[in-house]
Amino acid sequence: MRTWHKAVILGVTTECVTTALVVLSRESIATFFILSLVLHLPAVVLIWLELPLVPSLTMEAALWVFLWNLFLSVFSPGDEELTWLSIGGHQSERTSNG
Repeated sequence: MRTWHKAVILGVTTECVTTALVVLSRESIATFFILSLVLHLPAVVLIWLELPLVPSLTMEAALWVFLWNLFLSVFSPGDEELTWLSIGGHQSERTSNG
């Protein structure tokens, strides 16, 4: 699995979990609600600037994907580079096997 595949999965999962935390913590402890809003700071700012909810959350999910991609690129092994795309990779395997 490529690094950006992992980043998309982790970014969407992070967005879903943090959104669920905001919804669940609305009526609970105030500090927990503030902490969950800090995780959604980009979307909160975009909504405050009067952007609709769905595009705001989509942009925030894209930010999570970007951050996860950076994190995984730094800490993943070198053979999972995002720039490693080879169309002829399958042909070279066939010629080397005979």
